[in-house]
Amino acid sequence: MAVIVINILKIPTIKTRLQIPDYAVKTETKFSKESRKDSVLSTITSTYKEKRIKATISDAESINARAFHEAGRAKIVKTFKYDPTKAVKSS
Repeated sequence: MAVIVINILKIPTIKTRLQIPDYAVKTETKFSKESRKDSVLSTITSTYKEKRIKATISDAESINARAFHEAGRAKIVKTFKYDPTKAVKSS
């Protein structure tokens, strides 16, 4: 169905009635010589920042995994004065 619609919209008379513009010609390219010089430096800095961020994230994940592992092997921390799983005798 979409192929049919595209072929219909390619007809010049329908394009003019629906005011569909022709293809726009790009005058400026994305990688011009001036932008390459700036983009190289910005690319290097952004890559360095991303590596630092990834390193901090992996450090945090390893610390979290170590703490989780130690918490699973450690003694249970008592937070109640009585055992909450057992019924308390009311006087």
